[in-house]
Amino acid sequence: MNIPMQKNTINSIKYLDKIIEFETFYSDRLKTIKISIDPSKKIRVYAPKNTPVINMGEIVKNKGMWILKKFSYFDSLNVEPKNLEFKNGETHFYLGVAYVLNIVQGTATKVYLEDKKLVVVSTNFTNELFTKKLIDNWYWENAKTLFENELNNKFLEFNVYNLAKPIMTVERLKKKWGQCSSKGHIKLNKELVKLPLECLNYVIVHELCHLIEHNHSPRFYKLLGKHYPDWKKQKEKLNNFRLKLI
Repeated sequence: MNIPMQKNTINSIKYLDKIIEFETFYSDRLKTIKISIDPSKKIRVYAPKNTPVINMGEIVKNKGMWILKKFSYFDSLNVEPKNLEFKNGETHFYLGVAYVLNIVQGTATKVYLEDKKLVVVSTNFTNELFTKKLIDNWYWENAKTLFENELNNKFLEFNVYNLAKPIMTVERLKKKWGQCSSKGHIKLNKELVKLPLECLNYVIVHELCHLIEHNHSPRFYKLLGKHYPDWKKQKEKLNNFRLKLI
């Protein structure tokens, strides 16, 4: 929300057998009470200034079933944990699948997947920063190869429009999963390599559609629906992942 907020306290209500905590925020510019939940299951309640906490609690309670369904949905997603320390036993994700980090000492560096493990062979296996660099480089290399292949596959569907093949780069995008310039340069967020493949393909098709329709007009969404009928489901899934750079 881009409305000036005054943070107050963390409160809780009981719904069924669950204790639901929520954080309150106040603003003179709000007219009604609003609730948001992020993938970490943190609940924020935004309300007009001087709204009694008891009123906010009642609204949270009335939304109890919706909140629990949201919690269940977030639990079903492979949302990357915060504050990674790059130590053995941590969970890291590749194409939506969780892998347990396994760091071993070796005479040369290597990173690979094996039996639900992300194996890092390192010459300096006790150095977390060195491990982080190895994993990050592994993500970059895999992202470049995978994204290029998927873009080539999806672009075949767009040959009927006589388009020039776009330039694609993998980048750290802080606020977007992808973007397409008016000159046909598509940028894809490196973090997409951690998400399910269908999410990546949705973003690619979305940006390819921008080669034809440069804004989000009804024509754009008609085109998107033609080339990726499942786009709404994938967009919702993307919206529930945090853009977390490591």
